[in-house]
Amino acid sequence: MTIHIGVIGSRRVIGSRLVEVERGAIPINCTISDIGNIERVLKEKRPDVIINAESRDDIEWCEKPNNQNEVIRINSRGLWNLAVVAEELKIPVIALSTDYIFDGKHGPYKEDVKRTLPVNYYGLSKWAMEEGARSFNDVKVIRTSHLFWSKDPHIIKYLDEAYSQEKVKVPLWHRSFMHIDHFVNSLMIYIENYQRMPKILNISGSETIDLFTFVRTFADAVDFPFKYKLLRRYFDDRKAVKHPKRAGLDVGLSAKLGLPQYSYLDGLELLK
Repeated sequence: MTIHIGVIGSRRVIGSRLVEVERGAIPINCTISDIGNIERVLKEKRPDVIINAESRDDIEWCEKPNNQNEVIRINSRGLWNLAVVAEELKIPVIALSTDYIFDGKHGPYKEDVKRTLPVNYYGLSKWAMEEGARSFNDVKVIRTSHLFWSKDPHIIKYLDEAYSQEKVKVPLWHRSFMHIDHFVNSLMIYIENYQRMPKILNISGSETIDLFTFVRTFADAVDFPFKYKLLRRYFDDRKAVKHPKRAGLDVGLSAKLGLPQYSYLDGLELLK
C-alpha cells in the first residue's frame, strides 16, 4: 500500500530530496504562516502524513535581529499552524528538528536528555518548535544533525578557501554527519512504521566527530589537492554567531527500532 506523503518545504534541500525519491511524496505548496491557506491546500491534497521540511536554517542569517521575527514565524509558529489544521483533518505530522536545540556541552544527545538553552537563535527557534509539538497528539519530531551531499555549501566553503588562501582554520564543532540520501532512506522506513515510532527520534550519522576531521575526510573522498591547508582551530573567532561545540546525536534508539545505521564514512563512499 502506497503512503501518500505530503512535503511542506519541497524546495528546501531535504524536501526536494524527499520528492525526488518518488516513493509517494508530493509537494504541498502552502504558506506555513497562513493557517487558512494551509487548511485549503491540505483539504485539496489530503496526504496520509505530512513532513514539515520548511525552515530557515542559515545560522548567520537567523542570528541577525532584522530576521528573527521571520525565523520564529517559519520555524516555530509555522509548525503550530500546521499542527492545528492537521489535527482537525486527522493527518499525522512529522517535524524536523536539530541537535542545535542543545548548548553543545555534553553531546552526543539522546532523545530524552534534559534540554538546555541553545547558543544561537536558530537553535532557539527549533527548541520552541519542539515545545509546540508536545501539545499535539499526532505530531512527532525527528532530530538530525549535519546532513551533507556533494555540493554541501557548508563544507565546500572550506575547500574553496583552501584553494585560494594559504591556510584555512576549521572549527572543532562536533556533529553527527550523515549523507542526505541515507537520511531520506531512513526517514522513509520511519514513515512506513510510523505508528510504532516514539514521539521524538534521532536519525543522524552513527558517529560523532569534529568538523575539521569531517572536512579533511571529505577532501580525501573528492581528491581535493589542497587539504594540507586545512588546519584545526578550537574556537571560531571569525564570527559572532555561536555554535554548540559538542553537539551530535545518540542514535541508539533508532538502531533498536530497526532503522538502518550509516556512518559519515558510508556517506562519503557515495561521493566517490
